Amino acid sequence: PGETVQIRDGVIYIDGEVYDEAADYPEIQNPGLAENGVSLKSNEYFVLGDNRNNSEDSRYADIGTVKKRYIVGKLWFLCSPIEKVGFLKGSVIYERTVVSWSYDQGKKTDAGRS
Repeated sequence: PGETVQIRDGVIYIDGEVYDEAADYPEIQNPGLAENGVSLKSNEYFVLGDNRNNSEDSRYADIGTVKKRYIVGKLWFLCSPIEKVGFLKGSVIYERTVVSWSYDQGKKTDAGRS
Protein backbone atom coordinates (compact mmCIF):
# COMPACT_ATOMS: atom_id res chain seq x y z
CA PRO A 1 0.00 0.00 0.00
CA GLY A 2 1.18 3.49 -0.91
CA GLU A 3 4.08 2.20 -3.02
CA THR A 4 4.82 2.15 -6.74
CA VAL A 5 5.45 -1.26 -8.28
CA GLN A 6 7.24 -1.59 -11.61
CA ILE A 7 8.51 -4.61 -13.53
CA ARG A 8 11.38 -3.76 -15.85
CA ASP A 9 13.62 -6.26 -17.70
CA GLY A 10 12.04 -9.11 -15.71
CA VAL A 11 12.90 -7.51 -12.35
CA ILE A 12 10.44 -6.17 -9.75
CA TYR A 13 11.04 -2.64 -8.45
CA ILE A 14 9.23 -1.13 -5.48
CA ASP A 15 9.56 2.64 -5.21
CA GLY A 16 12.51 2.45 -7.63
CA GLU A 17 14.48 -0.15 -5.63
CA VAL A 18 15.04 -3.73 -6.76
CA TYR A 19 12.87 -6.11 -4.76
CA ASP A 20 14.98 -9.00 -3.50
CA GLU A 21 12.68 -12.02 -3.36
CA ALA A 22 13.31 -14.71 -0.78
CA ALA A 23 12.45 -17.46 -3.30
CA ASP A 24 14.12 -18.20 -6.63
CA TYR A 25 11.47 -17.24 -9.20
CA PRO A 26 12.10 -17.15 -12.96
CA GLU A 27 12.52 -13.79 -14.68
CA ILE A 28 9.14 -12.23 -15.43
CA GLN A 29 8.51 -12.30 -19.19
CA ASN A 30 5.41 -10.08 -19.29
CA PRO A 31 5.34 -7.01 -17.00
CA GLY A 32 1.78 -6.18 -18.08
CA LEU A 33 0.33 -3.13 -16.32
CA ALA A 34 3.51 -2.82 -14.20
CA GLU A 35 5.69 -2.01 -17.21
CA ASN A 36 5.34 1.73 -16.57
CA GLY A 37 4.68 1.42 -12.84
CA VAL A 38 1.53 0.97 -10.80
CA SER A 39 0.97 3.41 -7.91
CA LEU A 40 -0.93 1.79 -5.06
CA LYS A 41 -3.43 3.61 -2.88
CA SER A 42 -3.31 3.13 0.89
CA ASN A 43 -5.75 0.21 0.75
CA GLU A 44 -4.46 -1.56 -2.39
CA TYR A 45 -2.09 -4.46 -2.98
CA PHE A 46 -0.25 -5.60 -6.10
CA VAL A 47 -0.38 -9.41 -6.13
CA LEU A 48 1.78 -11.80 -8.13
CA GLY A 49 1.32 -15.54 -8.50
CA ASP A 50 4.24 -17.79 -7.64
CA ASN A 51 4.16 -19.29 -11.15
CA ARG A 52 5.00 -15.84 -12.52
CA ASN A 53 4.99 -16.55 -16.23
CA ASN A 54 1.76 -18.56 -16.10
CA SER A 55 -0.21 -16.61 -13.48
CA GLU A 56 -3.02 -14.16 -14.06
CA ASP A 57 -2.46 -11.54 -11.37
CA SER A 58 -2.22 -7.76 -10.81
CA ARG A 59 -0.26 -7.38 -14.05
CA TYR A 60 -3.48 -7.95 -15.99
CA ALA A 61 -6.30 -5.42 -16.32
CA ASP A 62 -9.02 -7.97 -15.52
CA ILE A 63 -7.40 -8.50 -12.08
CA GLY A 64 -5.51 -5.26 -11.38
CA THR A 65 -4.76 -4.14 -7.85
CA VAL A 66 -6.60 -5.83 -4.99
CA LYS A 67 -8.28 -3.86 -2.24
CA LYS A 68 -7.46 -4.90 1.33
CA ARG A 69 -11.08 -5.80 2.12
CA TYR A 70 -11.00 -8.56 -0.52
CA ILE A 71 -7.98 -10.36 0.92
CA VAL A 72 -9.08 -13.16 3.23
CA GLY A 73 -7.09 -16.12 4.49
CA LYS A 74 -8.60 -19.53 5.15
CA LEU A 75 -6.94 -21.73 7.72
CA TRP A 76 -6.95 -25.39 6.66
CA PHE A 77 -3.71 -26.82 8.10
CA LEU A 78 -2.09 -26.15 11.47
CA CYS A 79 1.71 -26.39 11.84
CA SER A 80 2.12 -25.36 15.43
CA PRO A 81 1.99 -26.21 18.28
CA ILE A 82 3.24 -29.71 17.49
CA GLU A 83 0.42 -31.42 19.40
CA LYS A 84 -2.13 -29.76 17.09
CA VAL A 85 -0.41 -30.32 13.70
CA GLY A 86 -2.80 -31.49 11.01
CA PHE A 87 -5.73 -30.65 8.75
CA LEU A 88 -8.64 -28.74 10.24
CA LYS A 89 -12.22 -29.91 9.86
CA GLY A 90 -14.45 -27.44 8.07
CA SER A 91 -13.47 -24.05 6.83
CA VAL A 92 -12.00 -21.55 9.27
CA ILE A 93 -11.70 -17.90 8.26
CA TYR A 94 -8.58 -16.35 9.68
CA GLU A 95 -9.64 -13.47 11.93
CA ARG A 96 -7.08 -11.03 10.56
CA THR A 97 -8.02 -10.53 6.93
CA VAL A 98 -4.63 -9.04 6.05
CA VAL A 99 -1.31 -9.15 7.81
CA SER A 100 0.44 -5.92 6.90
CA TRP A 101 3.61 -6.69 4.97
CA SER A 102 6.35 -4.12 4.62
CA TYR A 103 8.68 -3.89 1.64
CA ASP A 104 11.56 -3.88 4.14
CA GLN A 105 10.75 -7.51 4.96
CA GLY A 106 11.91 -8.51 1.50
CA LYS A 107 15.29 -6.82 1.77
CA LYS A 108 18.38 -8.79 2.72
CA THR A 109 18.62 -6.83 5.97
CA ASP A 110 15.24 -8.24 6.99
CA ALA A 111 14.63 -4.96 8.81
CA GLY A 112 10.85 -5.34 8.76
CA ARG A 113 10.68 -8.47 10.88
CA SER A 114 10.28 -8.27 14.61
